[in-house]
Amino acid sequence: MNKNMLHKGQYLIGAIIATMMTVSCEYKDLGDADDTTQRVPVQLAFDYSNVDSFPEKMQVMFYRGETGSYSRYDIGRAPLSNPETIYITPGEYQVVAWNNDAIHVYFQGYDARKNISAKTPKYNPHNSPGLQKIVDSLFNGQEMLDYPDYMVHSYKDNVTIESPKNIILNADSMVVTVDVRIGGIAGLEIVRMVKGAINNVAGRRYMAWPNKATDPVTVLFEARSNAIDSTVTAHFWVFGLEAEELQNTDHKAALFFWTNRGKVFVDLDVTDFFRVCGRENSHLTIDIPDLGIDIRDYLPKAGLDVDIDEWDNEYKPIGF
Repeated sequence: MNKNMLHKGQYLIGAIIATMMTVSCEYKDLGDADDTTQRVPVQLAFDYSNVDSFPEKMQVMFYRGETGSYSRYDIGRAPLSNPETIYITPGEYQVVAWNNDAIHVYFQGYDARKNISAKTPKYNPHNSPGLQKIVDSLFNGQEMLDYPDYMVHSYKDNVTIESPKNIILNADSMVVTVDVRIGGIAGLEIVRMVKGAINNVAGRRYMAWPNKATDPVTVLFEARSNAIDSTVTAHFWVFGLEAEELQNTDHKAALFFWTNRGKVFVDLDVTDFFRVCGRENSHLTIDIPDLGIDIRDYLPKAGLDVDIDEWDNEYKPIGF
């Protein structure tokens, strides 16, 4: 065999192995590896009428009773108009699904349906060594996390599969969409960067029962400043707390401004905004029309040397 033929043979074998690996990954039966019962086709589709954004991929878990065994499927979007066929062992299942195309989220607790949760990773304030210290002082050392991606989930109990079947899962939002608009901030033309933070939101969200969000944390989010209309705006997501928890929790927001002359932060009480957004409300609008401040008033005069960790504070209480 000459060298070219050898290379072609190696390429062909590699392609066959890669194809076999791809096919074998379409079905992941992690709990019933020894079950030889004939699997049956199931047409699986998602109803996305209650969500704001369509996912690219979904992960679906079929749990068999309370035994802890499960089968996992990574599929595409599978809307009602284009369901996806999977093959599964007959039996009675509890089903949990969520989008697995998230970047700022990781998942835990696959061993049982009630344990599966999504959690946001810890935020790394690499752009400012002093930011962590300021956040700790504002929010009493509460853990600071990144904000999650837009997440959807679905769950269904008592799904009996005995023969070919159609299953429709109703997708719902796992997150609260937050839109922030704060006006009346003069001097934004000198701002290089602005970020925001909100405390006492959930750092973890369970996929199914008990469908509960826990671990109150502070999340940092990206924001934009507009010097023309003197506003700061932001659009991001948080895991929502349960309605009864919202009624007993205070929420504070903060804006952090980086300028060439120093740094300024403004903290605001936004409790009343959160209390209108319970479990059944997936949208939250924080619209503060006019702070009436000029951030230049709280910066050192031009020419003074400002240490990187030095922050100036303007506290502006907002009444409702």
